[in-house]
This record gives sequence, structure tokens and C-alpha cells, in this order.
Amino acid sequence: MVLTQPLYRRWRSQTFAEVVGQEHVTRTLRNSVRSGRIHHAYLFAGPRGTGKTSTGRILAKAVNCLALTSDGEPCNRCAICVEMNEGRSLDLIEIDAASNRKIEHIRDLREAVRLAPVTARYKVYIIDEVHMLTTEAANALLKTLEEPPPQVVFILATTELHRVPATIASRCQRFLFRRIPPAAARARLETICQAEGIEIAPQTLDLIVNLSGGSLRDAENLLDQLVAHFGPTIDHEAARELLGYVEDSRALEVVQAVFAGDIPHALRLVNAVREDGYDLRQFNREVIGHLRSVLLLAYGLEDEVEAGPSTVEVLRPLAEVADPQTLAGLIRTFNGVNFGTDPGWPLPLELAVVEAGRLLGSPAGRPEPSAASRPEASASPITPADVLPRRDQAPPVPAGATPPTAETPLTMPEPPVPAPVGEIPPDFKQQLAEALRARGSDGRKVAGLLEWCEGVEADGNRLTFVFSNRLFRDKAADPLSRRVLDQTVRKLTGRRYELEFEVRTEDRAARLERARADPVVRLLEEEFGGEVLDVR
Repeated sequence: MVLTQPLYRRWRSQTFAEVVGQEHVTRTLRNSVRSGRIHHAYLFAGPRGTGKTSTGRILAKAVNCLALTSDGEPCNRCAICVEMNEGRSLDLIEIDAASNRKIEHIRDLREAVRLAPVTARYKVYIIDEVHMLTTEAANALLKTLEEPPPQVVFILATTELHRVPATIASRCQRFLFRRIPPAAARARLETICQAEGIEIAPQTLDLIVNLSGGSLRDAENLLDQLVAHFGPTIDHEAARELLGYVEDSRALEVVQAVFAGDIPHALRLVNAVREDGYDLRQFNREVIGHLRSVLLLAYGLEDEVEAGPSTVEVLRPLAEVADPQTLAGLIRTFNGVNFGTDPGWPLPLELAVVEAGRLLGSPAGRPEPSAASRPEASASPITPADVLPRRDQAPPVPAGATPPTAETPLTMPEPPVPAPVGEIPPDFKQQLAEALRARGSDGRKVAGLLEWCEGVEADGNRLTFVFSNRLFRDKAADPLSRRVLDQTVRKLTGRRYELEFEVRTEDRAARLERARADPVVRLLEEEFGGEVLDVR
């Protein structure tokens, strides 16, 4: 049996131009090599799988290449480049600082750097994970790093720049590697698939890119895993199941249910995901990703949202009514979920869902508003003239009556008789929502809040908007929304009301009864031997 090289090694970048997503680094290094301004020590820092070691190898070839191109690229054809590509060069030494971290290893290195290169112009040392060196070893490296022999170049790489001693970092030229952008990673995978004869659906490539987290090496390894399992033709659904990926729909439904206050439905979704055998940790990451998208949309940063257009349209209404501070609390809650050693145990995620409901002020068991209770978008906008006549408008002349002339002076009409005190039309909330939408962008936001309003009550000159969720009550009661509502109500009814906003929930006995009947609560009582004393 012949072992084949994995894709990430077979497709390792061999020139600066092939390095994906790090143009700000490769451009500087090419200019440095082309101009002959070679520094004695470089520090490459960034997440895993972003090309740090590969760039170090390319730099080692470039500074020693016998036929350097005009734009500072190694030729990959001369004897030096071929030796380094095949791993035979004695002048390219790679050291893993995680396993060679002691002071005696650095002492051996200090002795070795005194020796002249065997065939190349420079002897290049690539020290990977340099932050793993002990304090004594790092101190022993300082003098050599500051004043190395003229024929030596050091390239240090790390995934944790904050752990590299400042005394070492200050002696190097620092280059920060970024996570690979999704579009660049996808383009690279498409190139590999085309060259390797792999048939794969576009949505499967998107799935691989999402799971890689900005690491091209991880993306190439996932593709390699799928090829090993399915062969050159990869089915999307089978690939999704193999990788343990949960579809966006259920993670998105959890976010919607939490915002709607339907905590039981969100808990049922979590348990359904568990019963289907999916990875709850990955599912939780998807929920966090959607909450992050809502946060970015709330601040108007749609370009930074890593989601499809259909998902953005679903999340946009939530962003319009959500408070950024509450969103930050929700993200912290789900980000703090710790599954421990059992990623299939749903309790940590269930507790996060319940806590999210508490942050949003949702009473346990609140059902999601039905479509029938929401305003119909197809109704025609209501204008003030449809409800009450204008105060400066003369009353209509009855049939057979003589219209006023100059000889019969026009008398000022009596003010219109207002509707009986405490009475508003049964469909007043729908009329108000339509009038708000006709107002413009500020009105549409408030109209979205009314979708979560349980009802509007009139008592004398007081108009009360009733909510069952504290988050939406607070957004409706803020000064901007209150001003828009006040102006629209006055325009719609012809009278000025004092606006009030209330949150009404079930009484204590009903809340206790509903909570004690909940299957998750019963499970928690059996597991910990507790008792429900109150629901707030």
C-alpha cells in the first residue's frame, strides 16, 4: 500500500503569489527580497492554517534562489529551490519549539548558527510555535537573535503573539497573518477540486469553508476527509451528516423562538437536534453566529455579516427592535456554554436558552404571536381623512340647502364631535400599523414593534399599549419611538392621548403551574432534587 500525501501538503504554496489571503505580507516580503534588504529575524503571527510556515519556506527559497525572478519570486527550478522543495536542504532547518523548548536545545542552536551554510547563501532557521519556549530558553536566544552571524536568517512563527516575550518580538520584523476570507478559501478549494477531478456541489464547498473557521489547512483537510470517504463524487447531504453539521434552519429557528419568547419551542428544537445525533457544540456555534449577525445588523454593518441574503432578511426585523446591550448579553450567554466531556448532553444549551429568555424578559411558555394576530401588509394605508374630518374643513352642504354667499356670511363650523371617551375601533392597532408604515423608515420600525403588541386599550385620554415581553415594551417606550407613535396617533384620531406602555404576564399561580408541567423543568427537578418556588 502506497501512502499518498494529504491535500494540504500536495497543494502547499510554492511562491508568494500562491499564498492565499495574505497579500499585505507577501507584497512586503517580495519587495524586501527584490531590493536585497534582508532582515536577520522575522516574526510571523496569526491563526493556525493561514500560511505562516509556508511563507517562511518561500522566503527561505527566495533569499537563496540562484535565478530570482524580477518580482522577487523564487524560480523553483534551481538546485537550491529544488532541494528545499524536496526537504533535502541542509541550510533550511525547521525547529518545533513545543518539543525543543528547553535551554539546552537553544544552546545547541547557538553553536550550530556559527557554522557556514553548506550550499546556500543563507542558513535559514524556522522556529515554529516560538511562544512555547521556556523563559530560560527565550533569554538564551536573545543575544543570538539580536546579533546573529551574517549568514543566518531566523523566521519565528506563533499562533499566540501575546505569549511571545517582548524582548524577542522587538528584535524581529513582525507580520500579522489574517484568517483566510471565505471567498478566497472557496476559490482555492474550487481550484483544487478542478485539478484533482473532484465533483462537489457549491453548497458543500460553502459548508467546508464555514467549518474551517478561516484556516485554509483545515478546509483542505476536510475536503481530503470527504474524498477519502466518498471518492471523487461527493453528495451534499451525506457530507453534511459525516461532518456533523446542523442546517442553518434549526439554529435560526432557535434564535427566532428566543426573541419571540417561545422558550418551550426553542428547547424542543435543541432536543430534536440532539436526537438526530448532531454535534450540539457545532449547533451552539451556529446560534452564536446568527446572534452576531443580529448585532452587526443592529449597528448597520450588513457588509460584515457572514450569512446569505435570505438569512439576513429573517434577522433584520430582530435587529431593528433588539437592544445592542441585550444582544451582547445573549451572545455572552451562549458563548459561555460548556459541554464538558459530553457534547451530546443538552442541559448546558437548554439552560442558556432559558437564561436568554430571562434576559429578554420573556415569561416561560409564551407562545409565538400567530400570523392572524399580526397586521396585514396588504391593507391600504389609513389617512386621517378616513377617520375624522379636518378641523379647517367646512361641513358638507345638505341637499336642497342654499350654499353660503357674500350676503350670508360663512359661519365657523363647530369642532367635530370626538368619538366617545374610552372607545377606539376594534382594528385600531392594524390602522395604526398601516399609518406608521406609510410614514416612512422611522414609522416602519415602530410598526415592527407593534407586531409584538398584544393589544391597545383606551381609557379616557390615556392609550395603553400592552406587551408580554419587556424588550419590545422598552423599545416602544424609548423617546424616539414614543414621539413617532404620539404624532401618528394624533394624526389618525384627531385627539391627543397620553401614551403608556405595560408588560402583563400571567399571575404567579399560573406561571408556577405552567413551569412545573414543563418536561425540562421536571427533568431538572429529578436530576438535582430541586423544587420550583417561583417564576419571574
